[in-house]
Amino acid sequence: MRVGTITSVNFNQFKVKVSTEIRGNSVNLAGVIYYFGNIGSYLKTINSIGEQLICEVVSIFDSDMKVGSAAYDVDSSREILLKPIGTITREGRFNLGVGIFPSIYSEVNIVTFEDMELILQTNRDKELCKKVHQSFHLGESKNLINYPIDISINSFFNIHTAVLGNSGSGKSNTIAHIIQDIHKKKDYSAIGSRILIFDVNGEYRNAFEAHQKCQNLSVRFLKPNIEAAEDGYEPFFLPHFLMSIDEWSAFLMATDATQRPFWDKVLQESYKFYMISTREGHERQKLINYLRFKICNLLQTLHAQGDSETAIITAAKSIIYGIVELIKIDGELSTACREEGIIEDLQNLLASCTISFGENKDRLKNAL
Repeated sequence: MRVGTITSVNFNQFKVKVSTEIRGNSVNLAGVIYYFGNIGSYLKTINSIGEQLICEVVSIFDSDMKVGSAAYDVDSSREILLKPIGTITREGRFNLGVGIFPSIYSEVNIVTFEDMELILQTNRDKELCKKVHQSFHLGESKNLINYPIDISINSFFNIHTAVLGNSGSGKSNTIAHIIQDIHKKKDYSAIGSRILIFDVNGEYRNAFEAHQKCQNLSVRFLKPNIEAAEDGYEPFFLPHFLMSIDEWSAFLMATDATQRPFWDKVLQESYKFYMISTREGHERQKLINYLRFKICNLLQTLHAQGDSETAIITAAKSIIYGIVELIKIDGELSTACREEGIIEDLQNLLASCTISFGENKDRLKNAL
């Protein structure tokens, strides 16, 4: 049903003149009431190749600034500002974004409930829908009044989704309800699927227990930093050796400005340390030589910046001792370093850290 006509086209918005035949902010189409005169509702137009452009109402105003009683004239020239959000192709597929814009004086029509099924992708394959559950019921729309919102299961779990609300408003309970609602479906349900939830604040245990338990869903609760099961939680061990540096940074929630560069460097160095004990031959020799370089570079920097030889040697002795103790913590690393001679090198450096009458007499420098 025609609502109005486009009078202006910009790259990010369309201006629409509402038809004077339209009274109020709703229309009756085949016995169904559709509301279009509120912010966040949807309208559609068509471009030159027959695609339907779905638009969101972002502003409603009256272009005739009449005063007094004339301001209540039902035939006043009302206008609506639309923001294009997506396209329904001629094949009946919805895609986000608009490629070809409409022309001026194109008609603007109501978005029907059938259009919303295409937009939400809950009716892609009618035959498949008869056999396999394609969607789950989420609730009713606040913009398209009384319209039931059914969400495509595949789309919901294949894209980023946000549930927004204040603390205690029911975000965790909403997610728990969605998961259980999907698994409760009979015949061709989600049996066999696995869902992992990282619960930072420990809210999902209460959320799952608050709802009626689903026979098709088995819920396990795991918790880090515990040695044995306690209070209904199983111990969780993170396979840190499988994580990349980017994954570590995300896991540690490092900020890009200050923490991310620091953690990048620490993790890279730690990984090289780890590889010494897991590599062999020429590759391990290169890593050992890199460790030698880092130790020498650290001690030479200390030697160049120290105030007195006593302070330099004291600090160097502490550093070398700390490195030796660090290597000893890991048996495989200690064995690898001993086989490659780096333990002997460190012991020679430690032996050169002597002071006689306040002087080292270049013993550490020569050893380096």
